Amino acid sequence: MEFVRSLECEFLKIKGSYIIWVSVFGGLFFSMFWTLRFLFIGNHMNRWTEAGAWDRILDQNARPFVGFLIPIGVILICLLITQIEYKNNNWKQVHTTPQKYSTIFLSKFTILFLLAILVFLLLYIGILLHGIIPCLVLDGSFPKHPIPYGYLFLETVKCFILTLPIIGFQYLLSLHYKNFMVAFGVGLTVYVGSMPGIKLGIIGNLSPYSFVLNYFDLVIEPYHYWLAIIYFVLLFILSYVLYLNKREKG
Repeated sequence: MEFVRSLECEFLKIKGSYIIWVSVFGGLFFSMFWTLRFLFIGNHMNRWTEAGAWDRILDQNARPFVGFLIPIGVILICLLITQIEYKNNNWKQVHTTPQKYSTIFLSKFTILFLLAILVFLLLYIGILLHGIIPCLVLDGSFPKHPIPYGYLFLETVKCFILTLPIIGFQYLLSLHYKNFMVAFGVGLTVYVGSMPGIKLGIIGNLSPYSFVLNYFDLVIEPYHYWLAIIYFVLLFILSYVLYLNKREKG
């Protein structure tokens, strides 16, 4: 019950904030862009005769979403969640409430995790709409290519898994650094620095951003998903240990 009450409090804190709107806009950004572009140029899936039409739709949405939008989006969402306390100097008040530190840590992380799930659900919905809406508007019918709901959902879940190390890393930074710009700068520097490191084969899978960048470059392998999960678990444990042992929590 303590965790449920703490979770309810966290929901109230983000209610009416920019966090939810950032998540919704981020999840639908590329699908809205491509849908509007298709409508503008008169393109739709029913004009395509080649096989793999839905793979093309998936590729247009998921690759730039995972490779570019998600890293920046996760940085911002993590910072916005923790800055609620830093901005109002509420950390000390939070820690004087009859809650365990573990409950506070997990409730905030749960909010972050649920927002991430929301973003990827919207990505999935956006992929479907990107394929369906231009056909309805321009051709007056549903896509002639069968809609692979299960396949698209599975691919969306895979993208989510590759994002987990970023979530763990940025949550750690956001809790550790009080200054907004420090946490943002560290996350952005690691992300940007990972790009040439991966291209040159220097960092391998050491960076939490390496998995999404490999996905963008179409060099993802099945074992990358397991590595991403392990990476996330290790970062989550490290973040929890650092939070418990931090001398000044806020």
